Amino acid sequence: MKLIFSTVAMLTLVAGGATSAKAEDPLPSWNDGPAKQAILAFVKEVTDNKSNPKYVAPEDRIATFDQDGTLWVEHRVALSNRRIVAVDAQHQTVTFTYRDYRHGSQLKELTLCAREFIRRFSLHIPALSPLRP
Repeated sequence: MKLIFSTVAMLTLVAGGATSAKAEDPLPSWNDGPAKQAILAFVKEVTDNKSNPKYVAPEDRIATFDQDGTLWVEHRVALSNRRIVAVDAQHQTVTFTYRDYRHGSQLKELTLCAREFIRRFSLHIPALSPLRP
């Protein structure tokens, strides 16, 4: 519950406290719908009234939203830094480790040109992936 309060409360900082009737949209990239309205209502509830038991003080507010509005903690990291073995700027290649589950989960290395590495990596980022809505 604290994560929800902390995350949503920080949205207010990001949103700039949109309380006026004609305030700028704090989530312009989100589709207007029930989810967006519920989040905005919740943020207003926990930030507008100090006497409300659900109120979250400004110093306790943090946010971890990513490009599509979900929390970063909802997504596994596609490729951590420790898996990158080498970056060759001269040849524009990236070498990284991976598990080959077709061959007994062997740890292997793969070297790709930088463009292909970025293409594959972007498939794991919801806002950039053509495979996700």
